[in-house]
Amino acid sequence: MTIQEQLEWLIAHTTVLWVERHDTQKVVAGEKVEIDRFFIDQGDPISFSETLEPLWRAKFDSFGSEWNDERQKYRLLYDTMRAFFTSFNGLRFNKVASIEARDNIQEKLLQGDLAGSHLMQMYMSGKKALDLMTELQIPLPIGFVEQFKESRNKLFEHNHNPHARHLPDLILEPSLWEVIATKSQMTIYVHTANEREYEAFIDYYQDYYDLEKVFVEAVQSF
Repeated sequence: MTIQEQLEWLIAHTTVLWVERHDTQKVVAGEKVEIDRFFIDQGDPISFSETLEPLWRAKFDSFGSEWNDERQKYRLLYDTMRAFFTSFNGLRFNKVASIEARDNIQEKLLQGDLAGSHLMQMYMSGKKALDLMTELQIPLPIGFVEQFKESRNKLFEHNHNPHARHLPDLILEPSLWEVIATKSQMTIYVHTANEREYEAFIDYYQDYYDLEKVFVEAVQSF
């Protein structure tokens, strides 16, 4: 594929919203989104302990005292899904703390580092939970779910590999320090033979809320 085709692959197969040239800000793939999820009244993310924990307890009770491979995979899914929800709560807490630190640069950077770590864990645990759900044959909607998984794969986990499948000419570098900004869109530096020739953009708040809905509906169907 040409570089242009690889950029378009990102739009089709990950949660990247658009890609633009770094030097001119001209959009070359996808459509630019002006308003990000941070500025929309999100409400609070659901409480895992209040909303999902009782449903999980009922699921485990349905196994009785029997242990088997299926029950063990549900245990792993429970822990991984809980980590996904907890990661986003930590991300929001540290992000707001960083913003409120204002002139205390040391505190701002510390809270920003914590928020960035939670952000990476959100994508890691979200993808693992989806993999376990597939193994357990729990129905999943097509489309966004696969895009979320590829975002974890291409943007956070295997972005160091310049020969990764589908993107042989791109190295993708999430700009994690942007987590301290009053926005939820994050820039992904796209390196070709030239450093930062392009910039791609994701909305990590939107990614969370879209996957939260998938997980809630899945657990409610147990």
